[in-house]
Amino acid sequence: VAARLRDDIHGFFARREWYAQMGIPWRRGYLLYGPPGTGKTSVAYALAGELRLKLCTLSLTNPKLNDHSMAELLQRTPPRSLILIEDVDAFFVAREKQDARIEVSFSGLLNALDGVAAQEGRIVVLTTNHHERLDAALIRPGRVDLAVELGNATAEQLRGLFLRFFPAAQGVVEPLLADYPAQALSPAQIQQTLLAADDPAGAAAGLRAAWAKGAA
Repeated sequence: VAARLRDDIHGFFARREWYAQMGIPWRRGYLLYGPPGTGKTSVAYALAGELRLKLCTLSLTNPKLNDHSMAELLQRTPPRSLILIEDVDAFFVAREKQDARIEVSFSGLLNALDGVAAQEGRIVVLTTNHHERLDAALIRPGRVDLAVELGNATAEQLRGLFLRFFPAAQGVVEPLLADYPAQALSPAQIQQTLLAADDPAGAAAGLRAAWAKGAA
C-alpha cells in the first residue's frame, strides 16, 4: 500500500505540465480508511518523510477553526505539502450532534479543499475509521482521487513484526502463524504486545491471548 501511494504521489508531482495542458487543477487527494490501529497516520507520516514533503496537520473539530481561518491556513501551506486531516468522520458526527463548538461548515470544507482559491501542487490525505459516515460529496472523484483501505494484520505482517522484535525466533513464530485467525489483530495491538514481552515465548502467549479476547 505504501509503495502504491508513493508511486502515485511521484507521478502527480511529475505531471504538472500535463495537468496544466488538460486544464485540470493540480491537486491530489487520498483517503486512508480502516479500523483503528492499522497505520493510517503512520503511512501519511512515512510518505511525507520519504518524499520530503512538508507535513501540515489540520483538525476539523478544533473549536478555534472556522471557514475563513481554515481556508486561510490551507492557502498558506508551502509548495510540496502533505496536508493531513485525521479522523474526518468525527467532523460529521459533531455536525450531526449540532455541536456548537464546531464552526467549520461542510460547504466551507469543500471550498477549502477544491474551491477557486484552493492552492495547487499539494497533497491532501484524509483518514477515517468509519468510511460509511463520510458524505459522498467529500469523497467523490476530484476530491479523493485514490481511496485505500488499511486492514488488520495479515499473517505475513504478523511474522514481519514478530521477527523485527525477536529476529532469532523463527521456531516460535511459525506455530503462532499456523493458529492466527486471519486479520484478527491490528498492527498497533501486535506492536503493543511485542513491546510488553520479555521473550519470544511471552510474546507468542500475549498475542494468543489478545486474539482470543477479541473473539470472545
